[in-house]
Amino acid sequence: MTIMQTEFKLVDKTRVKALQTQLQALNKERDELRLKNDKLEDALDTLKLMHSLQRSLSKEEDLKSKYERDLQSCKSEIAKLKDNLERVVAERNLVVEERNKILQERNELATQHQEEYERAERCQRLVIALRQRARVT
Repeated sequence: MTIMQTEFKLVDKTRVKALQTQLQALNKERDELRLKNDKLEDALDTLKLMHSLQRSLSKEEDLKSKYERDLQSCKSEIAKLKDNLERVVAERNLVVEERNKILQERNELATQHQEEYERAERCQRLVIALRQRARVT
């Protein structure tokens, strides 16, 4: 072997060693970039999930707001119906009271009528008896 061949071999070994070191550094950098890429993809998936959850939560809040508005509307309607019911019950009680007074008056009038009828019958019998007595005497 000549000096030149030895130098070429030495240069080749040095060059190969430098290329291997460079390859190892590039492989290491590639692996780090893959890890970083995987972490970024995980972070992106997490952000997508969070965005989806946020949209769902927003929809849920909208539904909750709508539910609360509907519930308040129902409560308002129930309060109106309760007021109307109380008014109707009060009116009904007045009508029942008035009816009871009318029935009582009717019963009193019927009793008076019965008493007057019985008195008229007695008077009529008395008149008949007096007429018969007047004829006899």
